[in-house]
Amino acid sequence: MALVLPFCPALIVCRQVEVDPASGLPTLVGVRQDLVVHALPTVIPRLTAWIELHDGLGTMDVTLSVHRPADSLAGVLRLFEWHAQVTFTRPRQVRTLVIDIRLLPLVGPGDVEFQLASGEAVIMRRVVPVSRRLPGTN
Repeated sequence: MALVLPFCPALIVCRQVEVDPASGLPTLVGVRQDLVVHALPTVIPRLTAWIELHDGLGTMDVTLSVHRPADSLAGVLRLFEWHAQVTFTRPRQVRTLVIDIRLLPLVGPGDVEFQLASGEAVIMRRVVPVSRRLPGTN
């Protein structure tokens, strides 16, 4: 049971995370501030969410969901969901989650929200805009 929910200083969306075999240090490749695609609807073959959690205490269930926020015409459209248990055994402990997101469907322009939660408590929310690349641009 979670005694203290963690603080999340980083939820970074990237293409992939590579770990240096000699040092064990991660490198985030293809960090994304937005998702610009050639056509919509489309499917993104692979993304990775790199998440750091600090200063929790106890064991907690966490969920990363990726969804389109609710609007006046439709409810929330869930695109991806991942579940795990995370344990913090001592103060000032840091836990890193690297979550592989495969075949993420994007139905149209707008925002997608990456939300990390434990039960009903939202730990971190990250909004990423989705748009279509204009013809003639890279």
